[in-house]
Amino acid sequence: MRIVVHGQQAFGKAVLEALRKRGEDVVAVYAAPEKEGAKADPLKEAALAAKLPVYQPASYRKPEVWQEFKALKPDLQVMAFVTLFVPEEFLTIPTKGSIQYHPSLLPKYRGPSAINWPIIQGDTETGLSIFWPDNGLDTGDVLLQKKTHIGPDDSLGSVYFDRLFPMGVEAMLEAVDLVKAGKAPRIKQDHAQATYEGRCGRDNARIDWGKPWRQIHNLIRGCNPAPGAWTALEGKAVQIFESKPLPARDPKGIGGKMGEIVEVSPEGFTVVCADGRIKVLRVKTADGPKVAAGSDIEIAQAAKMRPIIDIAREKLGIGPEDLEPYGHYKAKVSMDFVKSLKDRPNGKLIVVSAITPTPAGEGKTTTTVGLTDALNHLGKKAMLCIREPSLGPCFGVKGGAAGGGYAQVVPMEDINLHFTGDIHAIGTANNLLAALIDNHIYW
Repeated sequence: MRIVVHGQQAFGKAVLEALRKRGEDVVAVYAAPEKEGAKADPLKEAALAAKLPVYQPASYRKPEVWQEFKALKPDLQVMAFVTLFVPEEFLTIPTKGSIQYHPSLLPKYRGPSAINWPIIQGDTETGLSIFWPDNGLDTGDVLLQKKTHIGPDDSLGSVYFDRLFPMGVEAMLEAVDLVKAGKAPRIKQDHAQATYEGRCGRDNARIDWGKPWRQIHNLIRGCNPAPGAWTALEGKAVQIFESKPLPARDPKGIGGKMGEIVEVSPEGFTVVCADGRIKVLRVKTADGPKVAAGSDIEIAQAAKMRPIIDIAREKLGIGPEDLEPYGHYKAKVSMDFVKSLKDRPNGKLIVVSAITPTPAGEGKTTTTVGLTDALNHLGKKAMLCIREPSLGPCFGVKGGAAGGGYAQVVPMEDINLHFTGDIHAIGTANNLLAALIDNHIYW
């Protein structure tokens, strides 16, 4: 059976690769045309790597596009994430027709944001449909459907990437098998039960703190990661990606004006709503990355530190005899131990240099800490080395020199302010020498 894959992005690529992996005769790929200056679509890249012809018409309404498709002699068109309108004149060219993936249980949630809206509406179940497309918008006969649960803390990201994406690829393969065997059903949709929702965009995603906690929490998770629920904070838009509802049990459970921030903790900040509060856990400003909502110092103070002697022994193989402790959580390593390593083979060095300057610094330490954590998480034996701060960062406009968010070293205050006392000693020696020189010159 000659198959043409039509789609885009990671899902289209996954369907193409799954079909080819099991030996299906994929003869060509249709992909969405890229905007000027945009990266090549992942489906297109996968098709070119497989030496398959790729077609990217801007419109499927033209007879010449139909003729080009007909020349491929397709038996089945597999439509994996198609956003352009495709008329029946194109859909009916394959001898066995066209089948399409849609991430909802049709006829509910027709339209372009079919994953967002069930979560925003508070549904506890969603799913996917493989259907036979026609000239309507998601109105064609259903071939098969798969269901999945929506948990109270599921987001658009978890529902799609953890379930509807892999389930969709498997469902596409199952549908192809049914078509090939001549057993694919055509189940009419009950149009009386149909719902259509428009694209979930920025206007839909603004948080109204006068609403009940359930509606706000559902909006936040239904817009995570896109388009991102948002609110205004000090005149600037702040996107909120994770939250924890705190339903009121009595008047104290509200205890403020709608939209008022009533508590800040290492976990995040808490905002009053109509029937309780919402704890905001993860945010993003217009020009920044997604970060934990708690401040750096609050995150650092909430961290549970382990004795430096234990860390040195377990992670680095350095015994207590080679350490000079400065309290429970800081220590110097003896030079004798450093010299004992001279015959060891060299490891690999990654240098993190200047990044993008901001009022809070350049982000070198945060990147260094995050990269080291990531390497260790992947099973690599990695450690970091950062310079000792010199008090300046703590008293100027920029941040500290111990990293930020959950990518920082602790005890943060000690490291930024005095660490082992060396900087103080150097500063004192400098002042003493300056005083001696001044005294010699002028007195």
